[in-house]
Amino acid sequence: MVQKCPDCEQPLVIQNRGNGRCSNCHGSGTLNTIVNDISGVDTKCWKCKGNGQCPTCGGTGRVESSVKVPVLDPLPPELPISDLEKAWYRLCDTSTFISDDRLQYFMSRLNAAGLQGAIVVGLSKFTGQTCGKCGEHGQFKIRFLGRLEHLSCGHQWYLGPGTYIGFQLQQILHTGMRASVAAKDNASRKGDRTGALANGIFAFFFATVFRAVAAVALIPLHCIVALFQPNQSQSERVIRGITLGVVLIALGVGIYAIQQATR
Repeated sequence: MVQKCPDCEQPLVIQNRGNGRCSNCHGSGTLNTIVNDISGVDTKCWKCKGNGQCPTCGGTGRVESSVKVPVLDPLPPELPISDLEKAWYRLCDTSTFISDDRLQYFMSRLNAAGLQGAIVVGLSKFTGQTCGKCGEHGQFKIRFLGRLEHLSCGHQWYLGPGTYIGFQLQQILHTGMRASVAAKDNASRKGDRTGALANGIFAFFFATVFRAVAAVALIPLHCIVALFQPNQSQSERVIRGITLGVVLIALGVGIYAIQQATR
């Protein structure tokens, strides 16, 4: 006799089974922590070994009644992750560059399936750029300090300072949202539904502050490293130099204000 797997990320109440997703990585197969946001490198989920499926039921959503698993409070139902989503997330996780043709292939199918959210999540660490060496346009994954690379021609370069600052602001928000959702889910699974909201707000605040501090350190480092990249125009050097100067002045003013306030 089989029963609904309570170890899945979400239960499907009507179908009387779990959604088959790993509850640790929410079906993505990777763990996007603050460290991953800063380094630009994803970590494979230790629970599902990177396949995104619930290890208890193997992705089926059901287990034999003899399997001893903890009984959890039911959460709102959610559809299981589709093969299309798995293929899309796998492409985003393993690629440093996604060509326009391949991107259009997936976007047309994800839009048709009503999975616009998957497009946003998958491309959260990519930026649309044109390779300065071969001229190919597509989505390039943003690596540590804004480094981009096109493996087909071996070209490497860095994001412009404005784009990199915008990317850091986006990552601050994404980090806070992920921390908030994880904290609320953890509290709900323990039966503490009253404290779930408070935990989510606290986690969002703590994660965004921590990530913002990291961004403040990364932006001037990006400008310094990018200043020494070859084959950049004089205007790019000037913009990066001005950005670096403004950031350093702002940091100096902030440190001075803190010192004066603590006296």
